[in-house]
Amino acid sequence: MKNIINYLTICIMLILASCDSLDIAPEDYYAEGNFWKNESQVNGFMSGMHTSLRNKANTFFLMGEQRGGLFIENGTFGTGMDNVNMIIHNLKESSPGFSNWDGFYGNLVNVNMFIYKVESGLPFLSKEKTDFYLGQAHGIRAYYYFYMLRTWGGVPLVTEPKVATGATSPNELYTARSTEAEILDFLKKEINLSEVISRMIISH
Repeated sequence: MKNIINYLTICIMLILASCDSLDIAPEDYYAEGNFWKNESQVNGFMSGMHTSLRNKANTFFLMGEQRGGLFIENGTFGTGMDNVNMIIHNLKESSPGFSNWDGFYGNLVNVNMFIYKVESGLPFLSKEKTDFYLGQAHGIRAYYYFYMLRTWGGVPLVTEPKVATGATSPNELYTARSTEAEILDFLKKEINLSEVISRMIISH
């Protein structure tokens, strides 16, 4: 019995002594505290934004070509009559075609976060790399707002990651719709900024 007690005591001591080696964060877990630490993470975030953009391809089709007069309401293309209301422009409150901005603002949260973080200055990125990433991000953001403008006209113009900067209440997060002219002016600035940055990269 004494030997068993001694054995159990030693096992408990070894377990307690080894706990410190377990107090490490998983290498595949990322949060605010351990992200934006190297270029691989920045590049991965950018790749994710491109993936989100590509995943919107069908939405862009529905918002554009689908409503552009190329299709007839009794055709057999694609999913049959599923989108007939969009083809004949029969969009109303009960059948808007898209709801909740079709998730565009979810994607824009990530784009705004990326621009905010990279513009704040990441010490491991050179000026050329910073411009390279920002040029893409501004171009992606302009592309989203272009489709939103042509679909809904004036929309809420959100360019900052409000939640990331401390805003949590509905009053802080609420953004009124901008006018079509304001969105168009923003688009021009975004495209110009993306183009200028791209030219700077090419010239180097």
